[in-house]
Amino acid sequence: MTLAAVFNRKPVRLGALLTLLIVLMLAALTWAMTGPLGRAVLVMAADGRSVAGLGVLQIERVEGDVLSRFSLGAVRISDEDGVWLKAEDVTIAWRAASLFTDTLHITRIEVQTLELLRRPRLEPRQSDRGGGGGRTVSIAALSVDRARLAEGVAGPQAAFTLNAEARFPGRGAFEIGAEAERLDEGED
Repeated sequence: MTLAAVFNRKPVRLGALLTLLIVLMLAALTWAMTGPLGRAVLVMAADGRSVAGLGVLQIERVEGDVLSRFSLGAVRISDEDGVWLKAEDVTIAWRAASLFTDTLHITRIEVQTLELLRRPRLEPRQSDRGGGGGRTVSIAALSVDRARLAEGVAGPQAAFTLNAEARFPGRGAFEIGAEAERLDEGED
């Protein structure tokens, strides 16, 4: 039987047509998510959400391809006492395919300016009734050009640069490796 004869059968033609339609729909969805629609979906999904007992996330000015590398003009986390963390000009590179795995892989986060204004008021943790410990987040590289800790966050006010890597396997556990260099006149 020839290939033309196989495709002349109605079930095969219908299957091929449905497969082509699904592939085209996935391509269109991927294309749409890399533009303004994807940025709007990110804002809807993230802005105003609670962040692991640390407070409420606020994001502004999303640009770029949210499925690979995008930037945020401003990120803030606030608790009931107000904003305690501010970040400006944040760029995030990640693997969108990791959404389908147990580990969210972020390849790089670059932050121009990070300010810790005070210690956050931590929300009580909800007990984990299920067997799962949540998703692991892996950050291969984090760089902060200028970080500022306000007085009382971790001693006297300080400004420094930061390069780090981190892994958060869930249930409050974390592993961090970091290098920091002071930018101000203060003592270490």
